[in-house]
Amino acid sequence: MDNLLGMILMGLSLACLVSVVVSFAAMWRLFTKAGRQGWEGIVPFYNAYVMSQFLRMPVWTVLLLFIPGVNFLAVIVFVHRLMMAFGKDVMWTIAGVIPFTSPFAFLALAFGDAQFGDINEFDMNTFGLK
Repeated sequence: MDNLLGMILMGLSLACLVSVVVSFAAMWRLFTKAGRQGWEGIVPFYNAYVMSQFLRMPVWTVLLLFIPGVNFLAVIVFVHRLMMAFGKDVMWTIAGVIPFTSPFAFLALAFGDAQFGDINEFDMNTFGLK
């Protein structure tokens, strides 16, 4: 029984490690497509600040990511503006927010043919969703 549990835990640990490496690769590539340094995409907290800059969002919106309950809505706004910047529609936003599909959406965005384009200035009336 202990051997089986150990093997399961080792398999889960390996899956988590692969997930982190793939996520780092996707973020690195997304940031380079946006004209930034790749390493900026893998540094926690700093990547949200840099992303707010190239998505033309106020810096204070990064603070919303740290407020429980509000952070879920802030993530939706960040992901939607990121998808808009790469010319994708709301279905890509939905795929980028759902935990089971978001890794695939970000990998497709990072390594696909999507190009980073200009995005409109953040508008408080629509909270940047337009």
